Amino acid sequence: MLEKNKEIIFVALSEPINIKNNIYGDIIKELSKRFRIIHVICLGNEGNRIDHKVIFHSFPLQKWPNIFRKFSWKRVCAILITDFFVGGIISRRYATKWNIPLIYRCGGPWKYELNNPIKIIKALILKITKPLVLKSCQQVVYNSKAIVQTEISHHYDIVYNGVDTTLFKPTSMKKRTNKLNVLYIGRMLPEKGLDYLFKAVKGLEGDVHLGLIGDGKLLLRYKEKHPLAEFYGRIPKVEIPKIISQYDLVVLPSLVESFPNVLLEAMACGKPVIATNIFGIPEMIIDGVNGYLVPPKSYQSIKKTILRFVKEPELIITMGKEARRIVEEKFEKEKQMKKLEKALFKHQD
Repeated sequence: MLEKNKEIIFVALSEPINIKNNIYGDIIKELSKRFRIIHVICLGNEGNRIDHKVIFHSFPLQKWPNIFRKFSWKRVCAILITDFFVGGIISRRYATKWNIPLIYRCGGPWKYELNNPIKIIKALILKITKPLVLKSCQQVVYNSKAIVQTEISHHYDIVYNGVDTTLFKPTSMKKRTNKLNVLYIGRMLPEKGLDYLFKAVKGLEGDVHLGLIGDGKLLLRYKEKHPLAEFYGRIPKVEIPKIISQYDLVVLPSLVESFPNVLLEAMACGKPVIATNIFGIPEMIIDGVNGYLVPPKSYQSIKKTILRFVKEPELIITMGKEARRIVEEKFEKEKQMKKLEKALFKHQD
């Protein structure tokens, strides 16, 4: 059994600010109820930083082995990983060396479009690391059925993400404009499919206002290329519900996504969603009930669906109510976090 006076290592290929603002932050809060100290090994150049019971070890990837070597491993009782790529393979080495459980919470499909040499190399590395990591894990928990690695024998459960329904809730606020207000939430990266969203709203400027929350390497380029869109940049999580409430619907045109919390957050605010029909997204969206599913890379489908809301604004209300009902029924955060903790540590309790 895992003891409360023990420490756990949490490994994430992300930076501290992103960890705090996404589901990793919720998982770490849950871990803090169970362990004395949570060591978060993550990306960045910040060094070591203590935040209550959490110690962030924020370093470039090549320095991660040095971080592991500095731990008093006798106090560490498990390593929780979030990838079966480089972070997973490094963690596997030390879990084996220290003879402690390696546990994996998988929140993405880890698929690469093979359109450049770097992605091809990553895909080849993944073919080697994935089976090694999965077969070494005492337990794996996936956040959707669609991303389960069924071709490799391993112990796993499926627990959907959850959303804070007290923070994200329907609120009456003045609309951003008198047009159909469409919002995107997420990073400004190629795999998010934003080029297809911009193409979809081109020519609809008289009927549609587009807002975008998030930052990323393409933010400046998009700002210059699409001056009529409203860019909010990075927004603290607690402020996002206020912005969602000013919009009519949320669109996520991603090309690679497992079970995105931004859709759950929009649904919790009583907003219908439009999203690509990929991986775990159909497990949260019932097409035509709480939103619409569109094919990836199809700006024509996104445009057609947006125009449907323009012509039938009553759908915003009816679908929004269904969206909230579905979240309350299946994706409430506290319930899902309890399920996740139980699934992650089922072999230790």
